[in-house]
Amino acid sequence: MKHLFYKIGIILVSIGVTKSVYAQHMELDMLSGWEFSNAKENTWHPATIPGSVHTDLLQNNLIPDPFFGTNEQEVQWVETQDWVYRKSFFVNNKFLSQSFCTLEFEGLDTYADVYVNDSLVLQAENMFRNYAIDVKSFLHTGLNEVRIYFHSASNRAKTLQADYPIQLPTDERVFARKAQYQFGWDWGPRLVTCGIWKTVRLSGDNHMRVKSAHFTYVDPMETDTADIQIAMAFQAEHRMRYEISVVEINSGAICFTQSYNYAFPTIENIRFQYKIPERWMPAGYGNQPIYRFKLLIKHNKQVYYEKIFSTGFSQIKLNREKDATGESFYFTACQQKVFVKGANLIPLHSFPGTLTDADYRKLLLEAKNMHINMIRVWGGGIYENDILYDLCDSLGIMVWQDFMYACAMYPPNIKAELEYSDQIQRLMLHPSIALWCGNNEIDEAWNNWGWQNQFKWDTETAQTIERVNRELFYQNIPEVLNNDPGSVGSPNYHPSSPKHGWGRKESLTEGDAHYWGVWWGKQPFSVYNTKVPRFMSEYGFQGMPAYTSFKKFIPDDQLFLGSPALKQHQKHPTGFETIETYMERDYLIPTDLQDYIYISQLLQADGMHTAIEAHRRNMPYCMGTMFWQLNDCWPVTSWSVIDYYGNRKAAYYTVKNTYADVIISLWQQENQLSVYIVNDQAQPIHGMLYYTLMRMDGTVINTGSTGLDVEAFTSFPYTTLDLNWFLTGLQANEVVLAISITDGNGRILATRNHIFSSPGKLALQQPEFTVTVDDSAATITISANTFAKGVYINTASSELKLSDNYFDLLPNTPKQISLQEIPEGGIPSVDAIRVKSLYSILNPN
Repeated sequence: MKHLFYKIGIILVSIGVTKSVYAQHMELDMLSGWEFSNAKENTWHPATIPGSVHTDLLQNNLIPDPFFGTNEQEVQWVETQDWVYRKSFFVNNKFLSQSFCTLEFEGLDTYADVYVNDSLVLQAENMFRNYAIDVKSFLHTGLNEVRIYFHSASNRAKTLQADYPIQLPTDERVFARKAQYQFGWDWGPRLVTCGIWKTVRLSGDNHMRVKSAHFTYVDPMETDTADIQIAMAFQAEHRMRYEISVVEINSGAICFTQSYNYAFPTIENIRFQYKIPERWMPAGYGNQPIYRFKLLIKHNKQVYYEKIFSTGFSQIKLNREKDATGESFYFTACQQKVFVKGANLIPLHSFPGTLTDADYRKLLLEAKNMHINMIRVWGGGIYENDILYDLCDSLGIMVWQDFMYACAMYPPNIKAELEYSDQIQRLMLHPSIALWCGNNEIDEAWNNWGWQNQFKWDTETAQTIERVNRELFYQNIPEVLNNDPGSVGSPNYHPSSPKHGWGRKESLTEGDAHYWGVWWGKQPFSVYNTKVPRFMSEYGFQGMPAYTSFKKFIPDDQLFLGSPALKQHQKHPTGFETIETYMERDYLIPTDLQDYIYISQLLQADGMHTAIEAHRRNMPYCMGTMFWQLNDCWPVTSWSVIDYYGNRKAAYYTVKNTYADVIISLWQQENQLSVYIVNDQAQPIHGMLYYTLMRMDGTVINTGSTGLDVEAFTSFPYTTLDLNWFLTGLQANEVVLAISITDGNGRILATRNHIFSSPGKLALQQPEFTVTVDDSAATITISANTFAKGVYINTASSELKLSDNYFDLLPNTPKQISLQEIPEGGIPSVDAIRVKSLYSILNPN
């Protein structure tokens, strides 16, 4: 497929992880030639590394596709078994003559015993750790074998759970340092897998080895000069004289050079100053320069070690200041306040080892297209792959990084300082990292979810559980974060998100908030207008995947509402019941599956639109909105705006339009309508505002224009209309208000259509659509003879990726839409294009 909207200057660099293969360094292929077997058997099958046992079983036709139909239930036996992986490889004399031979695993999932030629060299117990083992003494010339015995994570965790003297609120998942979502979530399946989920390396180094090299810096804003330190841990076989130098690759300038004598294990810190040409800024606030530094260690002019560190010098700060209302929560970049337009990201796949760089690039470019400037890597998933952070660095998307704890109370033996250190050192140089957060919803859960009454702990037991978790998130993690050699400056840290539960009044006056009164509380979308916090880090509503997506994972004979397969792919216990509560309130409940999907997506879009506008127009009181959720890990009805297959839901387009730099925000209350102009640009607006009140057929009732001046980075309350006057003699369900604003050159900056009743009560007329296609420009132009609500364009075989979709169309006003990706069959013809609107649902006959 050809991507047309990806006209973005993206330069990807791998931050702090590039290592050259130089004269004194050798590597053997450790990714191909693996086999696996059930530990109870001795039947070997080809395995793919990186990967997982589920995907290997699927590739060998040993299990059905867990994502299809009700097959998830059929593969639950996999998690109860132990599995063995092995690889044979040849070692020659040249490799074995190297002074040091290191076997490195970037990710083993989870309980793994590693053998080299039948010698146990590692017992891993943490999916998020990097492991490097000196294996020279275990290798021999000729054929060698690495064998990894993976113990069942669920069995091991259940044993630890049974041995623990306190009953904790959740299942066995809290006893395993493993991706928590794989044990099942209200949007994800239970697929507790195992395997080699990241890269494996076997390398040899001659005479010396650098076991670690950490690049850190302190960047005082007032000087534009960074104090850089590289901390190195050496191991040398005998005393030698080395020259260490650092070169800034962009300019070729030598930043540091000095000679040393080293022998045996030693640690060396080198320091130098670097004049920063330009700082990294989030998208919309500046550029995203990346600077690359090459560390070289030479002996007799031969390169013994080389590593490239890449970083951008960002000055992102989380500000929490007491004020008259409570306590603020906002980010600044180089002292410039940033309104966060964000999204929560879950793992892209139930089996993350299968993901490619292209998968991440596709999703992050979609985020960029939606004007997202921050993503939150949620704490029940994984510390994401390097490519995600590289993309965020290049695209100007900030990252809120959770540590991997979520929605539970954890036992004391789960502290994993080495895990934190591994991940801090891997990620800290990324300029996009804006915040480290201890966990997802653990403080809220302890204080609001009623566990104390449910489990009837005595006072001492409850205090023990609370103390263990407070030590973990308020002491242990921040100590590692601030003291680790990989830390840069003083990292922003937030112990638990949110600060307060959504049922407490403090959640709206201090810290960040997760507001789930909508959905969990079944409150109407209009409550978003008044439940506005200082920073909204979670909220959302479910929308179903596209019908074309359902056809990929639901058998044809179960493509109907209430089918077992459809229910299997709805993980919330009251999901469809909740959706229908809102359908009945604002639309109607269709009986046809395709119509039901369509209305569910319009509902989700309505909720997102109301929430985002409320957050943005309340700037600077509220300085961030991060919806739940961006993506899916499998095909499912969920809160995502992009389904598992990459199809955009209606809410995708709503977010894209409502996250634009300039929006018109309307808030209707009883008999008044408040009009706000939100300007998130660096320059003020000096232009015009135009409005037209019309009937559904386009008959103009009232129209006018006026001058408009709005300062940069502000929300401007333009006016409040008295609807008793404005709609005198009119029925609210028979009219629509169209507003647009232009700049001084007449360029349209924003448009907004507003209806005065719920969508389901609109007196819509049957639209007659006219559609044309311009193949050369890859555009579709559509018009209608009457107001059309929720216009949805697709083809029978595919969801189209358009510049806009699910939009309202004003009567006799053509709208041109660009194809942002050409489907496999090419640009669709006029005959192939299908158009649907709300009229056909409200008037089925």
